[in-house]
Amino acid sequence: MICPICANQVGLEEANCPSCQTGLTEYAQAHAYPDLLFNAALTQLRRGQHAPARALLCTVCQYRPDDQAALRLWAHAASLCGDPAEAVRVLLDALELGEDPDLQRQYDEALAAYESAESSLDTLLRKLADRMDASVSRLEATALREPDPPPAQP
Repeated sequence: MICPICANQVGLEEANCPSCQTGLTEYAQAHAYPDLLFNAALTQLRRGQHAPARALLCTVCQYRPDDQAALRLWAHAASLCGDPAEAVRVLLDALELGEDPDLQRQYDEALAAYESAESSLDTLLRKLADRMDASVSRLEATALREPDPPPAQP
């Protein structure tokens, strides 16, 4: 470990920097914090608690934006939460760090899931819009139609 105050090399077993006497316990805990969050996220995923795992992995990636393993697991958790758009966005970030075949395959699968979800939603919205247009057309035709003459009075 390197002392954050004087940049002296310090052994991991040291509680204080031998050079400047800075207490290092809190620094060591802060350094390990993302690892603890990552492990907690793994536990949440094993329990089927995808949303809490997703939030933990997001936090891990705020501490370590270049952690490709955390990004990939975050994308997986987002997919399990039913958010393919987030999975694609996170995997794009991971691909910027460096490509590998497994990462590319995970991205391709996430993109296909996103496109599938979007196309089905798009289709549904188009159908609803067409129905609304047809209903509006019928209402306009009814409103513009000449009124029936009043019944003759005796």
